[in-house]
Amino acid sequence: MQIFHIADKLKGGKGDDKTVEDLAKKHDVSEQQICDEIKAGIKVEKEHTDDSELAREIVMDHLDEYPDYYTNSKHGLLVQEKKLD
Repeated sequence: MQIFHIADKLKGGKGDDKTVEDLAKKHDVSEQQICDEIKAGIKVEKEHTDDSELAREIVMDHLDEYPDYYTNSKHGLLVQEKKLD
């Protein structure tokens, strides 16, 4: 499955113009791992915006920094949010 970064609603984001392939290569992980992370990330970011393109752009910015930003079992955002509940 291919998920491309299309929108550019947040100018200057680290994920601007990046593709799944770009992020997988940068972090030396599989494209499937990036796709899975995008799916998880969009669910999280949709809690903050109704705009799917904006949510995807935020996810891509985060994944440019860390390939497991949302799902890392120790430091990921999903784990952190569960601890806040």
